[in-house]
Amino acid sequence: MEKEQCRLAELAIKIKPICFLKISKRLNIIKHFVKGMKLNSKKKGNKGENAFSAWLRSHGINAFRDSASGGGSTTKSDIHNSINAHIEVKTTKKINLLKIWKKAINDAGLHNTAYLAVHFDSRPANEWLMVMDNHDWLELIKKSQEPKTTQTENRELQWAIQNSIKSLKLLLNKLE
Repeated sequence: MEKEQCRLAELAIKIKPICFLKISKRLNIIKHFVKGMKLNSKKKGNKGENAFSAWLRSHGINAFRDSASGGGSTTKSDIHNSINAHIEVKTTKKINLLKIWKKAINDAGLHNTAYLAVHFDSRPANEWLMVMDNHDWLELIKKSQEPKTTQTENRELQWAIQNSIKSLKLLLNKLE
């Protein structure tokens, strides 16, 4: 605390050294300015976390902002959710992606999948950049390409479906 006050005092002296009273007033102004910046960035972060959790809920995923994220809660995720994922939310103009990604992976641990949701200030409110691990991405892509199966008791319908699939595969092979 004393080092911070000394640094702020040095800054105040460099600005305009008139007398100790004016320097201490400048020091208090600088302290309040720095405190205000931290408060505003925290409010901005909370607003982003609330917005992202609302976006998830609007798409059918049970999610809410953890008001104690990183501060004594059992999970360090910004967003509690029903998909067993560690979601770190950032709202910013610029970002050190690697630094934030390493933190998200570390906080997620072995039991959760880490995701990073970034909202850049200049983008629309519902537009988020999502960052995920390449192995998780590959697994997601493979799942999306798995053939969809239909279970039915009707043998005639099963035969018609299987026949249609075979016919379509042959057609696709001929078109290639």
